[in-house]
Amino acid sequence: MGESFSPEGMLDSYLYECFQLLEQMEDIVLSGEADAFFDTEDIQEIFRILHTIKGASGIMMYDN
Repeated sequence: MGESFSPEGMLDSYLYECFQLLEQMEDIVLSGEADAFFDTEDIQEIFRILHTIKGASGIMMYDN
């Protein structure tokens, strides 16, 4: 029980997931920028992506 968590073994998965999510968000932002409009679904998806990255970062103990 006294073992401490080490995120090193999960780093590759974390980085892969974050890069995939950032690419999705980039597509949404560029599309909205080209249209000069972001609909509600786009905004919700951006928040969902950021929330997922925040949660994964918390699991990895990245709090800065």
